[in-house]
Amino acid sequence: MGKKLKYNEFMIERVFSEREINFIVFNKEGYFCRLVPGENGFQISRHDKSLENLPDQHILNNISEFIASWDE
Repeated sequence: MGKKLKYNEFMIERVFSEREINFIVFNKEGYFCRLVPGENGFQISRHDKSLENLPDQHILNNISEFIASWDE
């Protein structure tokens, strides 16, 4: 398990893979999405896209900015 962050009502877990750092986002109902590095910050994972799990882009942008500014 990776390090966990709290952002508003979301819990964000950092997960290291061989190629990149991913962030799994949970809300009070459970799994929300996985964010992966993209060209401009973080973006929704291909897996979530294939499942048509497409949360509001504004929420994703806010979470992405929070992750990018997070300092250990």
